[in-house]
Amino acid sequence: MGIVPIYFDSESAIDQNFLVKLGCDLENMLYVQAISVEKTLEQIEELMKIGKKYLFIFDSLANCPTDSDVDGNFDPGSSMAIKARVLSKGFAKLNIPIYNTQSTLLILNQLKTQLIHPDGLSIDRKYWTIDQKFVTPGGKSAVYNYSLRIWLTSPKR
Repeated sequence: MGIVPIYFDSESAIDQNFLVKLGCDLENMLYVQAISVEKTLEQIEELMKIGKKYLFIFDSLANCPTDSDVDGNFDPGSSMAIKARVLSKGFAKLNIPIYNTQSTLLILNQLKTQLIHPDGLSIDRKYWTIDQKFVTPGGKSAVYNYSLRIWLTSPKR
């Protein structure tokens, strides 16, 4: 189809046998270790300058650190909301080039459970919508930039 698949892996958990079973042609797929969100976005930007049609797979956004996370300490307060700001700028910068090359950016992300209702209301949790029960790491910029969002959650019990 003329599409170059590039797999950015931040979890180091890819199984080549699994990919082969799915029908992936590993000879024509580029594997990249995702070191940080910034470096991954920069690599995507550089690759699009070549002008080919790509399928970028970013696995996983939630687990990929920012440069400040890698260089900093373990205090979560020292890097509050940096990933969200990096993604906001990165998506704004990459949206047009992704469209112009007819490429696709597929982002795999985890869902985190919301413990408090987003509106601060004390509504029984069983009445919450799926958007109220879960939050995706990376801030609102990812949510605003998705063209298609698929939620894979366990069935209600």
